[in-house]
Amino acid sequence: MKLRIFIIVAVSFLSIVFTPALSLADMMWEQEDTVDAGGTTETIKQKIYLSGSRFAIVSGDGLRMVLDMTQGTLSTIDAKEKSYFSVSLTEMTALRERLTQETDTIIEEALTNIPEDQREEYRKQIEKKLSEIKATAAEKEAGKGQYSSHSETREILGYTTSRYSLDSDDRKEELWCTREVDTSELELLLRDTKKIKLLKDIGTNFSALQYGFPLMSVIDDGSMKVSSQVTVLSFDRIDPAIFTVPANFTRISE
Repeated sequence: MKLRIFIIVAVSFLSIVFTPALSLADMMWEQEDTVDAGGTTETIKQKIYLSGSRFAIVSGDGLRMVLDMTQGTLSTIDAKEKSYFSVSLTEMTALRERLTQETDTIIEEALTNIPEDQREEYRKQIEKKLSEIKATAAEKEAGKGQYSSHSETREILGYTTSRYSLDSDDRKEELWCTREVDTSELELLLRDTKKIKLLKDIGTNFSALQYGFPLMSVIDDGSMKVSSQVTVLSFDRIDPAIFTVPANFTRISE
């Protein structure tokens, strides 16, 4: 589960095109996520670092994902194995396009096993099904609903937070957000991701950033419940080494 969630987070950055951030304060927070899914519960601890156009997520098991928009690279660093994998965002964009083309090729190859006089009808059925899947996803997003504000407040890490909730057909959310935190740099990072269909936001915790920085949240989509708590929040200068690959680490080829 840990690796799966870490990969989901990492993949969310593959084709982002950011506007380089201005000179703003660095930001770091430690977050503890409790994931309930399939009858099992797992707790995952992460540290998130943000400095200008560089972003990093460090998991408790030594994995580190680093996005460097200045260099245009995405790297996954394994501290335990002393290895890393790095790829340019341009390469990732090309890979996505290639995978799409390969999917089309697979469909066409499958159709060769269908009698010629039935192929066109099967092709139309496949295209219709794919269109329905896309339409369903779009409808869910459009019908996600608006967050409701509540009068309750709670102090978390010395910050005053307010409660917001969302109750839609496919998910329920409860967020505790504070407006006492400067989220300017984070907003710059997230701004352009809204233009990417696959990247609606960086983590569902930040879909309500307009209400402030979320220090605690519970998100339940019926199949998975994720409870998140920020345990440390800092605006101290971040060591640049967080965003670089150690010199003695071995690069893993594709």
